[in-house]
Amino acid sequence: MALLNFRFVYPSERHMVPRWLMEELLERLRDQAEMKGPGKKVCRGRIFSPRDYAIDIEKWGFSEAVGNLEEQYARH
Repeated sequence: MALLNFRFVYPSERHMVPRWLMEELLERLRDQAEMKGPGKKVCRGRIFSPRDYAIDIEKWGFSEAVGNLEEQYARH
């Protein structure tokens, strides 16, 4: 996403991102598009922000992808 934003924000600098890198990332994106889902509701949002995505786990029935991150952050 950051590279797409860079290319949008700085159209005159698109050459700064090597073509091979864009092709590799696009191939990975195509692979992701064809990958089957996990078969249950999963939320990875708490990896980025434990509090912002708490409602997904607590009320909307999503499974926590990596455990209770808020508790892990509190310990550090």
